[in-house]
Amino acid sequence: MTSSKNTTSQGEREVELLAPRQKQLIRQALTARFSAFLKPGESLELDAEQSEDYVYGTIAVTSADESFRLDLEASILAADQKAEKLDSPERFLELALEFLKLQLYEFFRQDRQERFHVDWRLYPVEKATIRFRGQIRKPSLEREADALLGEEDSETPAD
Repeated sequence: MTSSKNTTSQGEREVELLAPRQKQLIRQALTARFSAFLKPGESLELDAEQSEDYVYGTIAVTSADESFRLDLEASILAADQKAEKLDSPERFLELALEFLKLQLYEFFRQDRQERFHVDWRLYPVEKATIRFRGQIRKPSLEREADALLGEEDSETPAD
């Protein structure tokens, strides 16, 4: 897996982002693999980055009307591997993305029953430790709730 030479500096650390073309190819492969499970109007999103210290990947399933969003995130930290740096960030990123694909498949296989946690938890996988979290959200309802709460706040008389 090659990454973009688009690097960003976070402090002294160089972070490589997934190349747009590579992101598109992976998204197409994900869509082909999971298209039978997607409801009309749903799509898959993917993002990833890597450095010597960590790799991070995310897969999201979103509905066009924003009534549903599933966010799955995985990260592999050098510190969790008891190392100062990751010897092969590309390999660890592939492992993280494969782990996310497995979580997505299990979600669909279980008839979309939510079984995720919003806090980071550690999973030992193939001689590595992966941090994982996931959650189902309803962005359109969240916006409506925020708008209602915002209206209530503005109607509350000041003391």
